[in-house]
Amino acid sequence: MPPDRAPRPAPLARTPARRGARPLKALGAALLLVGLIAAGRVASAPGQYITDADATAVDLDGDGLYDLLNVSVSVQAPAEGSYNLRVTLAWPIPSTPTPIASRSEIFHLDDQPRRVTLPIEGPRIREKGLNGPYEIQVDLVSSPSGPVNDAATFPTAALLASDFEAGADTGRPQVVWNDANVTLASADLSATVNLTAPTVEWVTGPGATLPGRFAVSFPSVVSFNDDGDGALAGAEEPLCEAALGSSRWSVDSLEIGPSPGWGSAIEFRLSGPVRFGGPPCPSPAAGNVSLSFLIGQQNGTVAGPSPFTLLGGLEVKVDVALTLDGPVAGDALALEVTLQDIEANTSFRVRGPSGFETFDPRNATAGQEALSPAVPQTPERVVFTDAMGAVRGHFSWVPVASERLAQGQERFVEVTASRGAAGSMLRLFLAVPNDPDLRSLTFDPAVGVPPPAALPQGTGDGGPEPPRERPSAAIFVSALLAVAAIFFFSVYARAKKY
Repeated sequence: MPPDRAPRPAPLARTPARRGARPLKALGAALLLVGLIAAGRVASAPGQYITDADATAVDLDGDGLYDLLNVSVSVQAPAEGSYNLRVTLAWPIPSTPTPIASRSEIFHLDDQPRRVTLPIEGPRIREKGLNGPYEIQVDLVSSPSGPVNDAATFPTAALLASDFEAGADTGRPQVVWNDANVTLASADLSATVNLTAPTVEWVTGPGATLPGRFAVSFPSVVSFNDDGDGALAGAEEPLCEAALGSSRWSVDSLEIGPSPGWGSAIEFRLSGPVRFGGPPCPSPAAGNVSLSFLIGQQNGTVAGPSPFTLLGGLEVKVDVALTLDGPVAGDALALEVTLQDIEANTSFRVRGPSGFETFDPRNATAGQEALSPAVPQTPERVVFTDAMGAVRGHFSWVPVASERLAQGQERFVEVTASRGAAGSMLRLFLAVPNDPDLRSLTFDPAVGVPPPAALPQGTGDGGPEPPRERPSAAIFVSALLAVAAIFFFSVYARAKKY
């Protein structure tokens, strides 16, 4: 740092004339974590040799954005020698704090108190899109006098990610987290996840050839008694119902970083309790539901009973996992899904009861009808199409679900879908077999937008399915090996009326 350039204080102490309303924004970010701080999640926890640490944001060029976050650590080593000191800036909201950026250096220390400083680059903090207060994690390791392994944590002030200098645009997905929602964004897709309701809104990127804005919601999981076709359709009615998102989601995990298969990727998981009930339900049951989200920078394959090719920057994977504390009445369970074009200018193209159809809920009855049987190992897809048949967006799911039983066995069963109308929305039920031993199941949907280029115009009802990306040879071979086992279990489950 130049000798005449003193570190500037953190945002709450900045002069309002320089930063406008940013101090108030920083205060808002602090309020988001006030409950966590009160609970001790970000309280200081000194170590044996690490006694204190604080962070000072530094604006080197006077442009109003911080170039560095200097982490100053007070340390007193047990004996003279070389020590590796590592500081990590972490986001403390998940049950396991999320690392944002780290810095480590080797220092020659002795048994006298000393204060050392390690700088963390501002652009590395900004690119994560996570607002403070942060958690400073400090680790002291190695010593010629014997093994040393000391750790400590300390809170920072209420910094904002946007207060730091921006780095070069590398095309990596970005995440922005606030008190109401989480937004995952690439150059071609922006998907916003609501933290108080199981809803995802997604839009095409700026300047898209075919712009669109859509929403998918997961209102509930229901049980029912199946009449033999596997679908919740016709006269069948829900038996027990569990509303999703009846309370605010908990943040279980958040991972941001490079991945061998995805380039740069962002993954996070939300969870909350569920309870099955309702007048027709003979006995209540409880459990937990989690929603996991993934966006990658490049194409990759999601492993599972039916491999899923996720398009980098164009799709967000959404895994819905249900864990049960005990049996739920009914021989089938279904995930309720509603799809909506927020701008109300498209219809839905779906594999209907008689093959592919263009379905407009505004002109349809409210009854549920089973879709045509799925093609084994091929993801099912509902596409949002305009008046000319061009694809604007899509929702897809794997037609095979993983179920785990009370004794620990895992089985793969067919997902049987039905569709109907809910006002201007398309209403789907994705159904799987149920039995008293079922303890968990996972659905594998995804949302996305077309590539940023004009697509061929579609055709009317009864025409060919919208084009799909051809799977790789590895995925194809994997699918062939898995299909026999999967459908054996599925047929077996149907025969046993699970």
